[in-house]
Amino acid sequence: MFDTSRLELLIQYALLRAGEEDDFSSRNLGPIHIIKYVYLADLYYAEKHGETFTKIDWQFYNFGPWSNNVYSSIDSSLAKIMARKECLESIYSDEDCVRWNLQDSDRLRLISREVPATITARLKRDIHTFTNDTKALLDFVYKTPPMLEGTPKKSLVFRVKPSRSQEEQPSKRIDTLSKRKQKDFKSKLLALKASNQNRKLRMELVNPVINPRRDEVYSHGIEWLETLSGEKDSMDEEVVVEFSNEIWGSDVRKDYDFS
Repeated sequence: MFDTSRLELLIQYALLRAGEEDDFSSRNLGPIHIIKYVYLADLYYAEKHGETFTKIDWQFYNFGPWSNNVYSSIDSSLAKIMARKECLESIYSDEDCVRWNLQDSDRLRLISREVPATITARLKRDIHTFTNDTKALLDFVYKTPPMLEGTPKKSLVFRVKPSRSQEEQPSKRIDTLSKRKQKDFKSKLLALKASNQNRKLRMELVNPVINPRRDEVYSHGIEWLETLSGEKDSMDEEVVVEFSNEIWGSDVRKDYDFS
């Protein structure tokens, strides 16, 4: 069961924090923005404590984290702080045109005290960076560990983030070895360097063709190579590529780096 009061707190914090932006147009947040900011808050809290702040069961849905509980809580949570709700014209759907905004520094100060610092320190930066830039925000969220390790229509898994000392395995320092082993190591290193240097000197250079042959044979050869590489007579073709569902568990998707 999720924590209703904590969820409400994060929804209100996200909108109030956006309300501090200098650009008035950046203060308006829609449902998709608020949901992603609540997700990021849960992520940051979980990286420290091993569980989310709201206890929400986040799902991998349509290229992003989703929760019906968060979505259905937005209206009531923002109504409690008397946020302004408006419906802007949209060419997509009625849901996308809903926007909320509220500038209230005093209320933000009070609510910030109830949100853990492990959340506010990073979420404040994210809201300032992305505000209501949907594309940039979705791209950032998709690259977070739970999403990269997740599978569509399945619950996302949140883990404690290893500390730097845990991530970096200490290398064996040469000065911790005995003098005999240090001397042996250095002599082998010098021998390896000398071997590499001699190998470079023995390499034979191939003289380039000064005047390349560009006749009919050359032209036919280029055309043949293009057909092999798929670069000729196929540029305008429409190709449908199918991937196995096993791709979601591939290590390639988990090779993320946020440093």
